[in-house]
Amino acid sequence: MLALTLTFTFSLQVKATSSPAFYWNPQVAFKLPAYNTKVSFSDWAYFTSFEWDKWQASQVSFNNLLVGSGEPISQIGFASPDTNIAILSANNQQVKLNLAETEKTVYIYDIDVKTVWIGGNYFTKDSYYTSFSEWQACSGDGVFQNETLTAIKAGSSTTVTLGFKNPQTIWIEGEGKTKTWYFRADTVETAGILGYRLADTPSDSTVTDEVSSASGPQPSSYGVRVWIVHENGALDELTNGEPAAIVTRSDDTEGLQNATWNCPGYSSLVYAVMIKVYQRFTDTDWSLRATFITEGEQLIKLPEATWTFHYYTKHYGAKSYLFWGGNYGSSVEITYSDPSVYELMLHKLSISDFISFLMLPFTYWLGFLAYGLIFLLPLGIVLYNRFEDASATIIGLLLIGGFVGGAISKLVPQSGLQLCWILFVLGIAALLYKLVKR
Repeated sequence: MLALTLTFTFSLQVKATSSPAFYWNPQVAFKLPAYNTKVSFSDWAYFTSFEWDKWQASQVSFNNLLVGSGEPISQIGFASPDTNIAILSANNQQVKLNLAETEKTVYIYDIDVKTVWIGGNYFTKDSYYTSFSEWQACSGDGVFQNETLTAIKAGSSTTVTLGFKNPQTIWIEGEGKTKTWYFRADTVETAGILGYRLADTPSDSTVTDEVSSASGPQPSSYGVRVWIVHENGALDELTNGEPAAIVTRSDDTEGLQNATWNCPGYSSLVYAVMIKVYQRFTDTDWSLRATFITEGEQLIKLPEATWTFHYYTKHYGAKSYLFWGGNYGSSVEITYSDPSVYELMLHKLSISDFISFLMLPFTYWLGFLAYGLIFLLPLGIVLYNRFEDASATIIGLLLIGGFVGGAISKLVPQSGLQLCWILFVLGIAALLYKLVKR
């Protein structure tokens, strides 16, 4: 696994150099480090060639793939963030997948999927959803299909079987993880930009934005523009320069209105996200009504996906209102993927956080246990050898390393913590050296 992962990361393309197919052992999986994705086989796999994108390391495809019996598929590809897919069987009539460690939502592009089995539930075209929003809202098993996309939500089982007839190319994507960011009433400053906080919990307080039409009663619309915010304050817009996910209200009513926007994706690590909400009447241009921004160090990636925006709006006469915070529910549902440990390490190195760069491989897999093994255990051994008293050793460890950062973080200002940690590491190294010398 490690060798293949490194091959995926550093090689541009691998193809068979002669006509015989690869015979692939099911114990070796294909891992795409960019998206923490793993594609494996439950049986021996036969294919003539495979290839992937070198720099993104986010997709892999197989040519003339056969797992089990039958005739091979001409091509099948995977580009799934945070998705572990096991191919149970594959031929040119059907593909059987196990989605055990995914959100159990997959997208299949550019082929006509005629039947879908989700566990023991059988779906044909007569039972597919034709509305994408209705499919999104379903809580159990469901299949949506239009001219280019078949979307499958597997609520009752991790096993999905796709039925079709002699497809040329199959492209499968997982949906990634989802979260809801609420438009909050409190403010935050990120990378020098002040805005209302965008976070995964709603605020207790609320905000009402009111605007009036100079021309009398007329329909009012709201939409958003979305930017990636870098640590230095630089911006990359994901929308096309105009508001998207637009809702309109013309009657004297109020409530939540929903609209979707297709995020084009952003594979680099995201420091922060900024969303600006705009409003216009029929005879006016768009005007900025509110800016929302996340706190820094989000350290997520944004795959190509559909985001759903929820606006609580009200229309009354010539006035239009937007409400957020509290129980209003104004928010956005996003799809994201977690970075690999290698990307996190490179990020820490790029901001000169050398201690985190060195510690990250240990804390990523061992969590707090790594902190205990690398720092507290050696320190405890040295303290015990010095005092020969278990109680004194425990008290010393608590004072130095406990209480949410211990005495170090309490006594040293934030700007000096990195230097303090460097000295702390050197100090432990010196103590261990003395211990070994004894």
